[in-house]
This record gives sequence, C-alpha cells and structure tokens, in this order.
Amino acid sequence: MLLAAFLWAVYTVLSQRVLRTLSPLATTTITTLLALPPLILVGGYQLMTRPIGTITPVVAVGLLYVGIVASVAAFLCWNGGIRGVGAARGAVFLNLIPAFTASIAVPLLGERLGVAQLLGGLLIISGVTLVYHQAKRGDGPAQRGNDPTG
Repeated sequence: MLLAAFLWAVYTVLSQRVLRTLSPLATTTITTLLALPPLILVGGYQLMTRPIGTITPVVAVGLLYVGIVASVAAFLCWNGGIRGVGAARGAVFLNLIPAFTASIAVPLLGERLGVAQLLGGLLIISGVTLVYHQAKRGDGPAQRGNDPTG
C-alpha cells in the first residue's frame, strides 16, 4: 500500500507537468499506452495460470464498469481535476475514496455501516473540508507550499 501511494503521488506530480501542454484525454491515453505492456504481461500470466471462471451477465457488467467507469472515466476526471487545481490541492481529495466506497457499497452490495465507518467518514469529510477552506482563504498548506517567500 505504501508503494501504491508513493507511485500514485509520482503519477499525480508528473501528470500535472504533462497536463500543462496536453489535454486530460491525451494524458490519459498516453498513460494507458505506457501501462499496457506490464499489464499484458501480468494479465497474460494470470490468464495462463488461473482458471477464468464463468462469464455471467453480472460478471460482464462488472468488467464493463471496471473498464469504462472505474478506469477511463475516473482517470479523465482525475487528470481534469489535477489540471484545474494542481497536484497538491487535488491530492487532498484522494482521502474521500474510502467514504465514497462505503456510500456505494451500502446500497449496491448491502454492506452495513458500523460506528467505525461512520466516524471514519466524518473525520475524512471534516479533514478535506478543513483543508479546502484553508486553501480557499490562502493559508492552507497547499498555498504555503507554493509561496516562494515562505
């Protein structure tokens, strides 16, 4: 998980540089093309060594969701957001992923929310709101980090 978080931070910073000259669609396309060779290697190995299972209509819908919404649309939105607000301010919103995951899992998967999930969601939303309003006022860490006078 630490490696994944680190690599996502690297991706976000590098994509911000690319987004200065290219559109979110072009950036997402380039990223996808660069990611295809290792994904084909790993996926090909998985397909050769593990049974695929039955492809039911539910599985097909899930694959379409992951392939279109969770991959293409999510990356386009992320790249558009980074282009609009920058890497430092945009990265704060990554913290909302668990809250959105829980809010989707309850109605779609029948998951139950416990006290820990509710408190965690409240902390996440409070933290993101606090950082957002501090940055809007000009005294948040994202603003201070960009100020050459310190």
